Amino acid sequence: MKKILSASVVIALSMSVFAGSISASPVKAPVYGTAIVTFDGKYVSNQAIIKDGRVFVPFRQLFDAANASVQYDPNTKTISAYQSRGEVKLTVGNIVAYFDKKPYELSQAPFVYKNTTYVPLQSTSYLLGASASYNSRSKTAAVMTTEYRNANPDSSNNTNSNDVYVNNDTIVKETDDGYIVYTGQTKNGLPHGFGKITGKNMLAVSGNFIDGKLNGEVRYHFSNGDYGIAQVKNGVRVSDLLTYDVNGKYQSTLK
Repeated sequence: MKKILSASVVIALSMSVFAGSISASPVKAPVYGTAIVTFDGKYVSNQAIIKDGRVFVPFRQLFDAANASVQYDPNTKTISAYQSRGEVKLTVGNIVAYFDKKPYELSQAPFVYKNTTYVPLQSTSYLLGASASYNSRSKTAAVMTTEYRNANPDSSNNTNSNDVYVNNDTIVKETDDGYIVYTGQTKNGLPHGFGKITGKNMLAVSGNFIDGKLNGEVRYHFSNGDYGIAQVKNGVRVSDLLTYDVNGKYQSTLK
């Protein structure tokens, strides 16, 4: 029952967050804050974290966005990134990085958190030929190459008072409990067409949206692989929620 109620919270949030407006609140986290990262105007990650006042991002997501090929040596915990402008090397726990074998001091050393290696965004972006700025209100870090900045002199984080980030197929919103991410078809900055919303603890719902509201058959996706199906009209559930296990076997009905 607990997971069903949790999924119900996700679908309720999807209605209020994407169909209407909410007021932004600080992200609640016991140790780290969280942040959204964009690279040259494109969404990169909602897994960046804020530690000691600095933004850190999963290294592979950042390097992939910069079109760099990446290698990781688990024995030495060394990250090697190769792009047209040169080679970047960083090591977990070491504040000294290298660009084409020349030493460069990072703002802070890379570290591992929850089995993911994080690198300091600003100084690592510099090594990749880009610069990073941080908007504390929207919790958004924007990384831009010189070429992109010159071609888009009025570039910004592409946010409004409620959206943390809006792209052609991604909308990220902030709630009291963290971020909700929508991926799918959009229209005028709202979910429109088929899409999926992932909420707190990675619980998700998917279905067809019309002007930000779910309509028709909606599927709840639970973290253990189980799922639920219900009918929704204009964002309101109008049928029982039938739940199934990962193999498709019926489990229960929620009125």
